[in-house]
Amino acid sequence: MMRWCRRGSLMILLGLLVAGLVLIWGKPFWPIYAPRGTTTNQPNITLFFANIHQLRVEPAEVLKTCQNKKVDVLVIVPTSAANHEAREAVRKSWNGNFPANWPVMFYLGATNNPRLQNEITEEGRQYGDITQDDSFLDSYNNLTLKSLSLVSWAHKFCKNANYVLKIDDDVFLNTKKFHDLIICITSARNDIYMKLFQKNTVTLGEGGDLLDKLEEESMQPTYSSEYSVCESFNPYGLINYYVNAKSHDYESYIFGGYLYKGVQADRNPSSKWYLDRSVYRYDRLPPFLSGTAYIMSSNIIPHLLREAKQHPVIALEDVYMSGIIGSQGLKLKLSHLDGWSRFRPQWDSVCTYNELLTAHGLSPAELSSMSLAVASLDNGTCDGILTNILNNINFLISYLFPRVSK
Repeated sequence: MMRWCRRGSLMILLGLLVAGLVLIWGKPFWPIYAPRGTTTNQPNITLFFANIHQLRVEPAEVLKTCQNKKVDVLVIVPTSAANHEAREAVRKSWNGNFPANWPVMFYLGATNNPRLQNEITEEGRQYGDITQDDSFLDSYNNLTLKSLSLVSWAHKFCKNANYVLKIDDDVFLNTKKFHDLIICITSARNDIYMKLFQKNTVTLGEGGDLLDKLEEESMQPTYSSEYSVCESFNPYGLINYYVNAKSHDYESYIFGGYLYKGVQADRNPSSKWYLDRSVYRYDRLPPFLSGTAYIMSSNIIPHLLREAKQHPVIALEDVYMSGIIGSQGLKLKLSHLDGWSRFRPQWDSVCTYNELLTAHGLSPAELSSMSLAVASLDNGTCDGILTNILNNINFLISYLFPRVSK
């Protein structure tokens, strides 16, 4: 009996030693979320960042663009291995209408399906636009890790990008309006630098609304005649600034999309959006952007990554990225972009989509056909009074009764 106990103790000690070695040296690192309602086995954020970017598939064409061009917008599309049709729809729809310095990259994690893995490897070789990161298992509960990984990839491998757009593979994007928006935001940021900082009118440590500062200095926003459309976007109202506490450098930025405010934390254990009080103790969520799509100037990415290391990961990607580490942790001001819809309209009118920047929840076939239809519209087709009335009715009904994708 004593001999058995000694042998059992040795086996237990040996097992603990092996487990420790696996934790220290084992690769890849597979962060797995605990079942809803528990807080154990949550991803270790420090360990995750130490093992980030174990790239099985790399985006050769995107890397080439990042190295050889001054990238204006890096578009990153979170996807899963099985979503081949969705990726093809993006390639054939709004992806094809971007300038050469707006590369589009699909981002996914590891899969345990050998067939899907072979397909992803071949697809990546064919298009050169896929990044597969084995540092996390691709799943709904790991969307936050995916988002941290993709913005970290942008910071590491495409440093010269001015903006990063994160957009899901089932989202319609009005490329013409989005292109105009980026031009207007960039023009406004340059104008602000010239007007405020060449005149030394901003005090270090000051932060807040740039539009208010312009008004205080009696310097009205200016738009070139070529881009009078900028007035409809109000880009000066979308841009914010802060002073880097370490370097004391002024940084203007935008972090925008569909903005949620005053949302109650979901405490229902059976809900998809359940948030345990032990993970997030407040009853109300901080302001956050819908995870279907959001745009950020790339200069805030290193701050987001640094702040993320101070906060336990939660499964709600949008709440975590833009809310907990963005608006709550870094005190970033989030911008609501008009026309940036979290859902799709109740009625699929081409003229309604022409007024939107984004719409979420389209099938691959719908994404392709609607993108083509909007891109093919002639000037003035949707300018009639009756069309405007019908559009407004569609927007109102869609707001009151959201068309939630299944």
